[in-house]
Amino acid sequence: MKKAMIYPFGRESEFIVEHNELLQELNPICLVGLKGWDKGQHEYWVNNNKIPLVYDFEKAIDDYASEVIWFVDFSTHLDFKTEYLPFIKLACEKEKKIILSKNLNDMAKDYIADLPIKFYRSYETKMDKKKNGEFLKPINTPIVYICSLYGDLCEFDFQLMVRKELKKRNVSFIQIGTKDVSKEFGFFDVPWFMVDDNVSDKEKTLMFNRYVKELEETERPELIIIGVPGEMCAVSENYVAGFGYLARDYFYAVKPDVVGMLLPYDLYLESDLHFISEMVKNRFGVPVDVFCRTNRRMQLSDTELEQKCTYLTVNKNDMKENPSKENIYDLEKEQVSKLISAILNKLKSYGSVDSI
Repeated sequence: MKKAMIYPFGRESEFIVEHNELLQELNPICLVGLKGWDKGQHEYWVNNNKIPLVYDFEKAIDDYASEVIWFVDFSTHLDFKTEYLPFIKLACEKEKKIILSKNLNDMAKDYIADLPIKFYRSYETKMDKKKNGEFLKPINTPIVYICSLYGDLCEFDFQLMVRKELKKRNVSFIQIGTKDVSKEFGFFDVPWFMVDDNVSDKEKTLMFNRYVKELEETERPELIIIGVPGEMCAVSENYVAGFGYLARDYFYAVKPDVVGMLLPYDLYLESDLHFISEMVKNRFGVPVDVFCRTNRRMQLSDTELEQKCTYLTVNKNDMKENPSKENIYDLEKEQVSKLISAILNKLKSYGSVDSI
C-alpha cells in the first residue's frame, strides 16, 4: 500500500477515508485542510484509526512520508491558482506522484506543461469509436443502475456503500463508478467519452454499450452495477442542469434490470414515489425499483440563483421517518443493507444470479 496525503480535506473528500478499506493500493496517512478551515480539529477518526488532520500543506509534505498526493476536486468554488496550483508545483518539486481529477487536470494543463510531473495513474479509457457499428450488442448479465433525481446527492458515497454490502455478501459483481478516480476503490472508471462534448450522443450510446459488453466478456461477472452521473431531469424551468441527457445515453446504451434512485431529503408519499417512477419510465423506458433518501434538502431558490444544485444538510437525528415505507430507504448503513436485499431479491426472482 502506498502512503497518500489528501488535499484539501473537507466534506467532499471525506468519502476517501470513510471507505478507505476499499482502496486498492493507497493508504491515507495525512489529511490537509485549507488554512481557513482550521476550527481546532486536528485528527480524524475512522474505523478506530486516527489520521492526522493539519492545515499547512508545505509543512505536511515534509513531515509525512507520503508517496502520493491526492488533490480532490470540490464542487464549491475554490480558486485554482491560489488553492491548488502552488501545491501541485510543490508536489512536483518534491518528486511526489499526484492524483488529479479530469477537471483539475484540465485547469492545470496550461500551468504544469513544463513541470516534471508524475501522475499516479491515467484515468482515460481508451476506445476506438470507429469500430462500433450501427447496432447495440445484447448484455446478458443482470444490470443494476444507481442514479440520482438531481445532481450532487452523495452518489459516490452510495456506490461505495453498495460495494461494501455486496462484497460482504460474496456476490460476484463488477461496478462502473461515476468519478474519474473510481478505479482507486476497485471500480471500473466512467469512460472519458461519456463526458466529452466532442463525442455525439449516438457515439456515446454505441461506445458505452461496447464498453459494458467488453467488461461482461472479459470479467464474466454475475452482476453489473453501473453508476449514472448527473441528474435524471431538470430541477425546474429556472435551472435545467443537463436535462438528464447524459442519463438518457446510459439508458439507451444498456437497459437495466433494476433501478435504484437517490432522492433529496423530503417526506415522500406513495403517490410522490409513483409519480417519480412513472416519470423515469416515460423518459427512459424502465421504472424505479427502489429509492434511497439522502439527508440533503434541496434549496430551490439558491439553486436557481446560483445555477447549481444547492442543498442544506439535515442532521441525521433531525430526519423524520418517511410516510411511505415501501421501496424507500435512508442513506445509512442498516437501511442500505435492506435496500440491497430488496435489489437482490428482485434479481433472485429472475433466477440468474447464482451467488445470491
